[in-house]
Amino acid sequence: MASSPTILYIDNEINNLISFGALFRREYNIIPASSVTEALTVLKNGLVEIIICSKNLNGMSGIEFLRLTISMYPNSTRLLVSDYINLDTENKAQIFNYLIKPWDEVKIRQILKEAHALFEIKEIISKNSW
Repeated sequence: MASSPTILYIDNEINNLISFGALFRREYNIIPASSVTEALTVLKNGLVEIIICSKNLNGMSGIEFLRLTISMYPNSTRLLVSDYINLDTENKAQIFNYLIKPWDEVKIRQILKEAHALFEIKEIISKNSW
């Protein structure tokens, strides 16, 4: 049996981390992080297929954090948790999609499936340089 895709979810709000984990723990290996430092440690220690980040973090914006992750894991799919879309008009953080609050569980489930499929496509392409 294939292992579950790994999601790193960074949010200062502990309740968001807990509720996200409760909703999606059966389908995904969810690694919660409540700080940038904690999230960077997770990224240094293993492959993360999907990176989900809150718009607001202590010390930097979620967009800035997602931009940092590009060099570490260029194939990871990046999602931003926000109240609205179009925060990064040039998409320098390579944001695949937004998880808009309040959360719609059905919509998020679909976005996560698409995010993982995109990760898998990027992995295949990067391993098969034609």
